[in-house]
Amino acid sequence: MQEPWLDNHHIPANVRGFPPGNRLVMWIALPLRRWWTQDWFKPIAQIGKFGNDQYVLNQTDKVAVPDSAKTVVTDITARSDGELFLFVNDAVAMIPGGLSFFYDNNDGTATLKVESLGP
Repeated sequence: MQEPWLDNHHIPANVRGFPPGNRLVMWIALPLRRWWTQDWFKPIAQIGKFGNDQYVLNQTDKVAVPDSAKTVVTDITARSDGELFLFVNDAVAMIPGGLSFFYDNNDGTATLKVESLGP
């Protein structure tokens, strides 16, 4: 993370995501979340613009990370070739013009480093 991550411009988040807590609106919106079983704002990688080749970016146990709230190191073995997309686990409206509706109120930045681990 480079700048603090915020959902709805005021709910703090980090690379581990955050649970709904006592926020009623977060519980009501759970069926709209991209990954129902993962916390809000958990980073997700997707290969290809369309399809379901997605990976939850969980911290690997192979590398010690000094600030695990701001940095995640993970390994994935891609099941397909294509462009890499990253997003946080937030609600999404699968209607024309609604794909970014719930993402428009998010704030924060991050830096990504991708390395090939070999064939």
